Amino acid sequence: MKRFYIYTLLLFLLACNSTDSSKSKADYEAFCQLLEQAVNDRNDEFVDLVYDFDNLVSEVTKGIDAPEYYENGFKEGFQKTYTPGVILLSSLGEEGYYKFLRMKSVDPPIGLFRIVSEMGVNYHEIYMNTNEEGEIVIEDFYSYLEAELFSQGIRRLYIINLANEVEDFEHPIAEALPVISEVALLADGGQQEKAFGKIMSLPKSVLEQKIVLLIMLTLGNDLGKDSLQMAAHKFREVYPDDPLLNLKMMEFSFLASDTTEILNYIGKVQKQIGYDPYLEMLKATVIKDQQPEEAKRLLYKALEKEPENDELYWVLFDLLIREKEYEKTVEWFGKMKEQFDENPADYLVYDGYQDFYDSTPYLNWIKENPLHENPNLEIDSLLRMFEKLKLEEQEQDHHHHHHHGHSH
Repeated sequence: MKRFYIYTLLLFLLACNSTDSSKSKADYEAFCQLLEQAVNDRNDEFVDLVYDFDNLVSEVTKGIDAPEYYENGFKEGFQKTYTPGVILLSSLGEEGYYKFLRMKSVDPPIGLFRIVSEMGVNYHEIYMNTNEEGEIVIEDFYSYLEAELFSQGIRRLYIINLANEVEDFEHPIAEALPVISEVALLADGGQQEKAFGKIMSLPKSVLEQKIVLLIMLTLGNDLGKDSLQMAAHKFREVYPDDPLLNLKMMEFSFLASDTTEILNYIGKVQKQIGYDPYLEMLKATVIKDQQPEEAKRLLYKALEKEPENDELYWVLFDLLIREKEYEKTVEWFGKMKEQFDENPADYLVYDGYQDFYDSTPYLNWIKENPLHENPNLEIDSLLRMFEKLKLEEQEQDHHHHHHHGHSH
């Protein structure tokens, strides 16, 4: 699989005419599609291959007076431990996926990507450039939920470690460190209110560190609506246009099941990033009981834009079945089967759908598209094999520890 990427990349670079340093929008889009595929295939080597490492090092070390051994040690150590590929992929968690949405701008070239994982929804801006050979490279990336550039996060680590290494080194981040540690200790010790008060009274130079503002928002949410609003207000004062705030507030409103606030913040996030089918799906799941027609309209439009996103189909199936639109459900079964070459009926298992299972459209569908007895059969049989091996191992263990002449 990794050879495929190298080969595709070489073809891509040749197709881009490497002597010409000016790239078109189509060139950058092709690069972003390739990046999306590599990240979804968990191929960190590809990301590292197209990352401008020299630019990263200069951004991290710029303007910081560090001993030569420290700077060189960082360059060597970083490439071995924290490669950009590993860090970019870690944002997907266990089950996440990466989706290229669009070019946010072409001059400078910035691609907008969505990440959906068990940690929620996030967005990345991938900053691109061309190197001396005229090839497209990644210069940096900005994560909305971390509210900082990748290089800024690494720079912070660089400064913190340098402060531990060099006694009289001074920097606002290093100075803020004892306070951040104290706040974290208070919060972990269940003294959220005290920790929150301490953060709220910090000087602006410390509050400019987004990691401090993130702790403040989380504490505010733990303490309740009023504290959260205070924290949000403080965040807006320091960073008025940062998309992190609306994303975090959307996440908090989902946790609180506050429908009005969820819709409010989905709207605000959309205003900042533009149309995203995934946000339309979230909106549809929130309004589907009160406004089923509007929810269907949102889902149809989302599926038109992103037919390869299987999550959208399941939300639509649920809505159509609840509305007893069985013909329409089966019509969409056909579209999903065409898209993924899988029979949706194999996976649509839910006690509440009995009327649908008894309906003529469904019965006709499974007559023409027979159910696979168990689509997870292969996994089940593997699990059974592991269980069997485990039992045999335990028995051998038991035999090994209790061999007092018993015949097993």
